[in-house]
Amino acid sequence: LSRFGFVIVVLNLLVFSSGCITTRASIEREQKEAQMERNVETLQKGSADLQVRLEESQEQSRDLYGRLEVLENQLRLSSEDAVKKKEERVLKEQEEKKEFSLLLETVSSLQEKVTSLEKELDGVKKAQARKKSSSRKKAAKSKKLGPYNQAEQDYSKKRWKESALNYQKYREKNPKGRQYARATYRMGMAFMRLDLKDDAVVFFEEVVSKFSKSDYARYSRSQLKKLKK
Repeated sequence: LSRFGFVIVVLNLLVFSSGCITTRASIEREQKEAQMERNVETLQKGSADLQVRLEESQEQSRDLYGRLEVLENQLRLSSEDAVKKKEERVLKEQEEKKEFSLLLETVSSLQEKVTSLEKELDGVKKAQARKKSSSRKKAAKSKKLGPYNQAEQDYSKKRWKESALNYQKYREKNPKGRQYARATYRMGMAFMRLDLKDDAVVFFEEVVSKFSKSDYARYSRSQLKKLKK
């Protein structure tokens, strides 16, 4: 080849080589750009996924917080209700204890009244029994005593009417009895004690008339003087 031809060949080789180099660099650059675009898309997609997950997590958190709040409210209401029920139960127990205490006091008071009434009733029964016994004894004693002795006993106990009646029974049964003068005088005294002065005068005068020399005649005169003033 001539020198000129050699130069042309060399130039052609350089141009071809440059074109090859340019094309390879361009391809590599395009590949890098494509890879970068893919990386960006991947990152964007990952970011979008992360955003979605974050939003889902936030939604779950809000839901969880909502549930927690509901549970807290339920627990608070349940606690308040439990406290209220406990207070009501305590108040009810206190009222029941108070009512039971009042009931015990009432029962105790009634028992005391019953005991007192039983004692009073027992006392009344005993008094009635004593009275009946005394009446029986008096009746028995009265049966054993004669009219004169019974009259003397009645007179000593200031039972004026009874003594006068018994003295009269003695006088009727014993018109000449040894105690006739005394019985007559005491009949006068009994009537005088009963404020029956006219009747008393009759018996005192009888004593003076029938037993003028006796002590009872002297006693009768003394009483007559007092009655006739």
